[in-house]
Amino acid sequence: MKQASAAIQEGQPISMAMDQADLTTPVALRMLRVGERSGKIGDMMERIAAFYDDELSRWIDWFTRLFEPILMLFIGLVIGVVVLLLYMPILNLQETYNERATNCRKSRAKYSEVAVLIGAAQFRQAKIQAQLQQRRVLEVLEEITGETQEQYLQALCQTLHFSAIEMKEIMLYLRLLR
Repeated sequence: MKQASAAIQEGQPISMAMDQADLTTPVALRMLRVGERSGKIGDMMERIAAFYDDELSRWIDWFTRLFEPILMLFIGLVIGVVVLLLYMPILNLQETYNERATNCRKSRAKYSEVAVLIGAAQFRQAKIQAQLQQRRVLEVLEEITGETQEQYLQALCQTLHFSAIEMKEIMLYLRLLR
């Protein structure tokens, strides 16, 4: 600016002084030259100012139109992140609950399997004991003969808590042996 002011004081035209100091654009330079030639430099300066005011308004309007959607997108992203961060603990609780429920179901299934295996083992053991008791009864009955055998068999079955079906099976077996 000082350089342009010094050049104007030396008598150089305003357009040349502004161009040498790089204080003007090509459009403004042409308008200054026209104003110097026509003698209406003041009017041309006002036109240059109006032109650049309009251009500045266009740039501001363009920037605002571009910036508003970008700003809205940014605000939407920030709100989305905040909402997501608020729901993350709730989602983690649900995930933890689901994991524990799955583990509980697996544990129950394992306990059920163990209970079935224990029940099957107890059943086998009871069946083996019943078979052993039946064998003992049969061994004793083989030694006894006649009516005393049947009476003894009934008393023994009642003592050992055999069912009526088991008693009948033993009686049939004895008859087959005879």
